[in-house]
Amino acid sequence: MPINVLRIAYCQCTDNHIKEFECNWTPEELLAAQEVSVKLQRIGYMALHNLISRNHFMNIWGPMYLSTWYSLEPWVKHKRLEMDEPLTIEEGAYSRMYLEQFAQYCEVNIPDVLVNNERRRFNLPEIIIKKPLISKHIKKNFRRSTEKLDI
Repeated sequence: MPINVLRIAYCQCTDNHIKEFECNWTPEELLAAQEVSVKLQRIGYMALHNLISRNHFMNIWGPMYLSTWYSLEPWVKHKRLEMDEPLTIEEGAYSRMYLEQFAQYCEVNIPDVLVNNERRRFNLPEIIIKKPLISKHIKKNFRRSTEKLDI
């Protein structure tokens, strides 16, 4: 029997985060968000700079990493607002940059079904990422050879 966990969003902002908002998290949850985000920021940095194997980490912890990012993303956006930073990395945001970048890496490299399972848990729309089909690429570039090896 599945366990339903009540998830309380950090804020009620939709896509447009504003400075004046109502925080739905307790002081204990805010402290936990700080601690977890710092640790995942470090992991994201190490993975993106090949100090740890990003593929090994992603294969084991990728869905959990995404789940944590989806939970913390509104908190991160408000933290950026408080520090007068842009909201997105593309616009120059710096706070928790590696946390977000590794989450984006995971979204692209984890199978779509796993990514969308995590997104559904947070009532986020499913994403469709066009991933290259390796088998078609291989077939196109490597034709079957009739050459026989004499070993």
